[in-house]
Amino acid sequence: MSLTLVNATVAAASPEQGDGNPFNYVPTSWVCILFIILFSLTTVVHILQAFWIKVWYMLPTLALCGLVEIIGWVGRYWGHKNPYNRSPFLMQICTTIMAPSFMTAAMFLILPRIVSELGQEYSRMSPRLYPIIFLTADVGALLLQAIGGAVASSATTLEGANRGGNIMLSGIVIQLAAVTLFDLLSIEFVARYALGRPAYRTSVDHEQKHTIPKRVALMLLGVGIASVFILIRSVYRTIELTDGWNGRIISTEKWFNWFDGGAVVAAMATFNVFHPGLLIKNYGNKLLKFGRRPTHELESQEQKLPDQI
Repeated sequence: MSLTLVNATVAAASPEQGDGNPFNYVPTSWVCILFIILFSLTTVVHILQAFWIKVWYMLPTLALCGLVEIIGWVGRYWGHKNPYNRSPFLMQICTTIMAPSFMTAAMFLILPRIVSELGQEYSRMSPRLYPIIFLTADVGALLLQAIGGAVASSATTLEGANRGGNIMLSGIVIQLAAVTLFDLLSIEFVARYALGRPAYRTSVDHEQKHTIPKRVALMLLGVGIASVFILIRSVYRTIELTDGWNGRIISTEKWFNWFDGGAVVAAMATFNVFHPGLLIKNYGNKLLKFGRRPTHELESQEQKLPDQI
């Protein structure tokens, strides 16, 4: 392949209107190194927490998210060294777009167990449906982002690159819609539980279920904070890909640093602090075993036993 054709291919995929730099800028080295360090720290902590507390689902979710983000930021640092090389650009665009899908999977596993624990009647959706619906959407979004990245990577024309970008955009939009719906259902559940207003009629008296246990409240707070960061990141990515490969959004490094890298690392660090293994350990590490009786009911019965003897 001639040098002219190589340059044409790079320019077609995401040109800087003239000089063939696919980033449209040179990634700042110290920023790349900073995010590599930050993501490495939070990822190592997540791995240690997973083994220490034995919350294994955090490994293929949050820990994997961090590892993929590290690869992405290594790609950006490589782009600083070789800004006209197409490979580091494609490496970082694909990995940083896909990585948060693993984190949202963790979020989608946490809430249904809390719902099952505190009372299914306060949720508009069955605890079993949460992972079925939201993890399916998450996997679908991840696949679309991966396919879009592959199409963009193999494209030799601007039209082909745009096609790949649009496929990635559809994955981002699905993720944004899923997280938004998830947040709305979470807010409704918390409100109904706190006010004692079930989503449907039940024969059991639930008037005592008005105070959210402190640790569960902290876990919900953590999920809420992380959700805000994920929403910020998803909105940014949606606007970025809609704006196109030559758009102002993708061509402005500081916006990527703040609204993608900053938002994702903040969300990951949030789960280091508000960790399900620490806050809802009694039931947080067996999220898919919805058939067992709620812990708070068992504890309540155990407290009543001495009085009955």
